[in-house]
Amino acid sequence: MPRTSTFCFSTRIGLSLAMLLLCSATTFAQKVRYVTTTGTTPATSATTSWATSTTDLQGAINASGPGDQVWVAVGVYKPSSSTARTASFSMKDGVAIYGGFSGSETSLNQRPANNPVTGPGGASQPSIGTPTGSTLSGDIGVVGNNSDNSYHVITNVPLLTTSAVLDGFVITGGNANGLNNNGYGGGVFNYVPGPGVPFSPLFRNCLFQDNQAALGGGMMNLALNNGDAGPQLINCAFRDNTATDTGGAMANLGQAGDTNAQLTNCTFQDNTANYAGAVYNAGFFSGSYTGTQLTNCSFERNQATVSGGAMYNYGNNYGISNPQLTNCSFMNNKAASDGGAMYNDGRNSGQSLLRLINCSLQGNTATSPSGALYNYSNVGLSRADLTNCIVWNNPVLNQGGIVIANYSLFDASSFISGSTNISTATSPFTSTATATLTSCSQALNAGSPLSQTVLTAPYSETAVPTTDLAGNPRIVDSRVDIGAVEFQVVYPARLYVSISQTAVPGDGQSWATAYPDLQQALNYACPINLTEIWVASGAYKPTTTTGPASRSISFAMKNGVSIYGGFFGTETMLSQRPPVNPITAEGRPGSPSSSTLSGDIGTVGNTNDNSYHVVSNPQGLTTGTPDRATLLDGFVITGGNANGGSTNNYGGGVFNNGRGGAGLACNPAFRNCLIQGNTAASYGGGMYNDGQQGGSASPELTNCLIQHNMAGSIGGGMYNDGVGGTASPSLLNCIFQNNSAVSLGGGMHNDGRSAGQAYPQLANCAFLNNTATAYGGAIANDSGSPVLTNCSLQGNTANQGGAIYNSNSFPLVTNSIFWNNGASNAIVNFVNSVTVARYCLVDAATTVSGLTNLTATSSPFRSATSVALLASSAAINAGNPGSVTVANPPYSETSLPTIDLFGNPRIAFGRVDIGAVELADIFTVKNGLWSDATVWNVNRVPVAGERVRLRHTLQVGDVFGVGKIVYESTGRAVFTAGGRLQLQP
Repeated sequence: MPRTSTFCFSTRIGLSLAMLLLCSATTFAQKVRYVTTTGTTPATSATTSWATSTTDLQGAINASGPGDQVWVAVGVYKPSSSTARTASFSMKDGVAIYGGFSGSETSLNQRPANNPVTGPGGASQPSIGTPTGSTLSGDIGVVGNNSDNSYHVITNVPLLTTSAVLDGFVITGGNANGLNNNGYGGGVFNYVPGPGVPFSPLFRNCLFQDNQAALGGGMMNLALNNGDAGPQLINCAFRDNTATDTGGAMANLGQAGDTNAQLTNCTFQDNTANYAGAVYNAGFFSGSYTGTQLTNCSFERNQATVSGGAMYNYGNNYGISNPQLTNCSFMNNKAASDGGAMYNDGRNSGQSLLRLINCSLQGNTATSPSGALYNYSNVGLSRADLTNCIVWNNPVLNQGGIVIANYSLFDASSFISGSTNISTATSPFTSTATATLTSCSQALNAGSPLSQTVLTAPYSETAVPTTDLAGNPRIVDSRVDIGAVEFQVVYPARLYVSISQTAVPGDGQSWATAYPDLQQALNYACPINLTEIWVASGAYKPTTTTGPASRSISFAMKNGVSIYGGFFGTETMLSQRPPVNPITAEGRPGSPSSSTLSGDIGTVGNTNDNSYHVVSNPQGLTTGTPDRATLLDGFVITGGNANGGSTNNYGGGVFNNGRGGAGLACNPAFRNCLIQGNTAASYGGGMYNDGQQGGSASPELTNCLIQHNMAGSIGGGMYNDGVGGTASPSLLNCIFQNNSAVSLGGGMHNDGRSAGQAYPQLANCAFLNNTATAYGGAIANDSGSPVLTNCSLQGNTANQGGAIYNSNSFPLVTNSIFWNNGASNAIVNFVNSVTVARYCLVDAATTVSGLTNLTATSSPFRSATSVALLASSAAINAGNPGSVTVANPPYSETSLPTIDLFGNPRIAFGRVDIGAVELADIFTVKNGLWSDATVWNVNRVPVAGERVRLRHTLQVGDVFGVGKIVYESTGRAVFTAGGRLQLQP
């Protein structure tokens, strides 16, 4: 641990308090005094111009009064012409001392730029270093031999407020290697021996360089006997300062007193000490407190030969060390023993309470595994709180203390547990020597959502400065970044794609500058804010290249990004997009999207050179939330030909890869998509969901039409592969139509072998005219148990199980219709299988058990290619009487969606119908002619088989077929010559 010393009150500093107060009461006329290395005027004379300047800087300071300024030209100034090592400069309350002038200025704003601070990433800013600077030097003896230098270049005692200013100087050559007080603060010694006297001088734009001391090589702030030392430093740099004991750059020591130094925009580089290569904060004894505040400060390449490469915080004997660092960085600091960046030490009932807010620690090293922080407690309290911080490539070691982190980012070796913390294997920084974030860092917009900027200190986890370490705005987007430096680019939330946009190089920022290629938008450099991609009409292909290698190139969805198709290319709101719904309803044609994703990348019309998968989705996709959904909405997906061997034999249209995911599932959402004309040599012509080997592939599909897809083996429309994993998609209002498989599952195959799970949930879905040569024309299950609610299966065929084939499977079917799916084997249960059916309607060739099921002798549907119900169907109002509609999933036997497959209310007349479609009344909205489409709520004339509700007076002048007529109290039909209504099933 750092050694402690007994402090004495030297004769040089022992000026009485009464005399100080007397001196401060003296008033002077406000004026400017000029100092140069060539001046000839005594300091006590009228040094009121550069021509009448003096060489006696201290004399000019002493002669000045409150409000006066001292202007100092470039050059080297020493505190005395004598060689007495006790000689020092001293600041004066109310006097502002400015350096760095060229010697001709007439106003302060003409002074050359003076800022010694080097910005993050090494970007040089104007410096006051030689030869342009004004230098205060302690090299009063033999030049270059520091053994006879001043102990302190500057010595300051109480009765200094922020009106005592030192601005624009190099402070160098102090060597505090003497006894007692002469061992502290080689550059500046700020000493407050007792209470009641203010001490807060202001240092601005100053460089503390090549100073030496036992404690506090560059600056020592010492408070005794309830004194309070609180200097303020702005835009100051500490470089190459040394302490033989503690605090190479600065020591803040409260010994039965308080130190509260405030540092803003300061840098500490290449300083060294045994303990605390840069800054030492210590509270000794009861009543001692050190509350150093550092804001926008950086520590680089500082070194401790023992512990605390950059900083050492020490609370001892009931004393408290309580530093707070905000927007600070620690890069490549080193300790020979512990705490490469920081050592936090609470001993003997003392407390060391460290708080880091938006700080970055990278590449700091120590012999022990404590490159970032060594947090140690011995009969005391040592606590470190980190908020919005990055700890990268330097671990934290906690020995008996407490370390708490929130909204912070770590690598695996540094990780501190917490639900809001992030662990990543990718560096968030652009290099190993900067705190600047990469464009795709996980730290972007990941800090505490409660953090907001405030104009002035004090700062906290929820009140951060308006600027970051680099001087740029602290919060650029809606949420603060993690780390000391805010990323300054605001990435767009939406990108635009239009194949017809060729006028300008596309940047995707508007329709006028849209990307002409969807793949460009999907490959956007950093999708950190991206939530939407809007795609105009046209055919988009995953690559413009051809050949065998190009066949492996596919579109891939992005997690948290919704991709919308079907736009004209002028819309400003999603609601302006043309209707996109591929489902054809009675009286409403389907409206497939005008945006097509095509795998026909080679010779047009020749599938042999097509993409293996049109869409190939990786692990790590979740359906997300409404504002960050992983969604493909409004596309035609066609032309995939998975005939390439291995997994390139699966999923011609869509391949969702969740295999062996171990938490990285592939569960995107698809809505209003038409998946048609895709093939696979083996599995899943339209879609293959791969959740094998402990993985998960369970997408959500809504309003999707899957038709005319083919599999050379299994799963013409969809294959759900949950072998040893999970493949349980959710499907709402979807149709499988005219898909085929050579072996099993013309429409869908569900495979849950090897203790896997293949439990798809289907609500309001239809299977029409799907075929399998062997088993399961509509659905085949091998250890897979789907749940079908309000589904309709018609006209599907297979050698066995035209509707459903089960092997070791237990599907649950409710409120569903099986019709014309084979002469005698529509449902086949093979090898330990049972189909549980409730409130279902079946034909005579379909065998299901249960008192709630119905067998019909005539079709409930209007045609062999439709699942719309006849008005006379036995399925009407025959579903589970306990069924109700719910606004949101999950759905079940009794909790149904609010709409049916055709978008009409799911429960129309008190009890749900059986099947995917609810029989919905067509009703009048005004008086008029029966033949007038605008009279009807569906904007068309009713057709045969539909139920009509008359609420108005209509004139019937021709022959019209209806399924049923219901007259309300205000409704009637008036027949003219030739008018007739025929009840037709």
